[in-house]
Amino acid sequence: MSLPAAPPAGEAADGSRPLIGLTSYDEPVDRPLWPGQRCVFVPQDYVAAIEAAGGVPVLLAPNVELTEQAARHLLSRLDGLLVTGGADLDPATYGQAAHAATGPPHPGRDHADLMLVRAARWMRLPLLGVCRGLQVMAVEAGGALEQHLPDRVGHERHCPTPGAFGREQVDLVPGTRLADLLGPRLDVECHHHQAVTEHPGYDLAARAADGTIEAVEDPRARFAVGVQWHPEAGTDPRLFRALVVAAAERAQRRDWAPPAAGGPLAPPHGPGAAGGARQSALTPPPPPAPAGLLPAGAAPSRTGSDAAVAPWEEPDPRLPPVPGRLVALGMLAALLGAVAFGAPAGFLGYFLAGPAGLAWLLVGAGVGMFVGAWFVGRRRGWGLAQWGFVRARRSLWGLTWQLPLMMLSSLLLTAVFGTLLGLSPQESDDVTQEVLAVGGPALVLPTVLAVAVVVPFAEEMLFRRLLLDWLRSRMPVLAAGALATVVFAAVHVAPQAVLYILFLGAWLAFLRVHYASLWAPLILHAVNNAMVAGVALWALTAGL
Repeated sequence: MSLPAAPPAGEAADGSRPLIGLTSYDEPVDRPLWPGQRCVFVPQDYVAAIEAAGGVPVLLAPNVELTEQAARHLLSRLDGLLVTGGADLDPATYGQAAHAATGPPHPGRDHADLMLVRAARWMRLPLLGVCRGLQVMAVEAGGALEQHLPDRVGHERHCPTPGAFGREQVDLVPGTRLADLLGPRLDVECHHHQAVTEHPGYDLAARAADGTIEAVEDPRARFAVGVQWHPEAGTDPRLFRALVVAAAERAQRRDWAPPAAGGPLAPPHGPGAAGGARQSALTPPPPPAPAGLLPAGAAPSRTGSDAAVAPWEEPDPRLPPVPGRLVALGMLAALLGAVAFGAPAGFLGYFLAGPAGLAWLLVGAGVGMFVGAWFVGRRRGWGLAQWGFVRARRSLWGLTWQLPLMMLSSLLLTAVFGTLLGLSPQESDDVTQEVLAVGGPALVLPTVLAVAVVVPFAEEMLFRRLLLDWLRSRMPVLAAGALATVVFAAVHVAPQAVLYILFLGAWLAFLRVHYASLWAPLILHAVNNAMVAGVALWALTAGL
């Protein structure tokens, strides 16, 4: 889908003026009578560009305490977001130590910008990042920056002198939305000494002649573009017009609804009002309709902060969607990989160590599952980020108390229901102990490594990324999680294992949705498997 045509200057598609949030500076400013006063501001060029494109600029002040929930609530009142340029991002936000040429950190702005971009992408809000804004978008998605371009490119054309823009020619990638909008080549104003090196979830859209990444875009979003140059400093309004058009079209799909009791006013998601008109942002919403008087077939709208909550209702916009064909191919490739790697490994182990050597079958099968799934992903250009190993929406420190609770509850429930169903916990202990006792370290260590690392990686990719995410796009999240958990448990065959995996698998699905990252369920999965292997070894050495 190509970018929309530009609206008339000063007017959006439905005749109203969409509200565009602008991230801002928080720095000392010398004013008459008030030298060095801290001010929240943006350069006038950004304001003029948005107004000329038909939008209403809304200043968003930096806030070091802004939460993702609060950012979603704030953006629910807006129609688009412009992440402006500015100072260097703190390298700690992308896991690097500061370069000598990197400027001092601005924690309030860094934190607020990252939260706003995360919320905007989650809400599919039209998004444009300029210079630093592009870098914020990349870092929020789990990417990284190079901190001083002259170290690599050997020149300073990207940032020639303080307080002045340089000129650079950029080549746009054919077939991208940005190329459709701007053409194959562009002369741009620039002022930056850093650049993006990794941008998971975004496609490359433009490069400079020296290889510097100049633009990225999200092909799945209505409009999510980051550019390294400064379009507000030039005379080409097309980027700002495209942002405003996308914002106006999104605004047409929403309408004001009465606030929840005691809650703030906020525009909910949903179809527009009759006639497609959106009320002015300065006009109060109409009074609530009495109960039972809603139009036939209409459902009450979500209001207040609820308008932007419940992110699990749609897939993570940072990740590529999962088609059903990919699920089938991934499962088939993992099965074939398990057979292709497991059978030779088991045969070799049996040849070298007798029955105990069959433990190598497990090692080979685990490696084969991972290789098969990874191969299918690579055919689609997926790396770790596209598989779902992205920055979690919440701090993973919460796992320090969640993991013990989840594993203990799974064990207790398995014991209770296993007793009621008459299942024996000693399904494969004899075989396990024989392998560990006879095989020695040469078999034990690879087996533990496969069980605790390789197998969890492969199973999370297959069941929580492919299967669960595909199901979530077709049914409510609870139904998707339950079905994915049942399938995951069923492949473990042994009744006692199936029962335990039903409970543990439900927690794994919860972590995938709650943290919006595969790192969380992988950690639980790996810790659980490592503890199972550890208990088996302890029981063996204790003579049990």
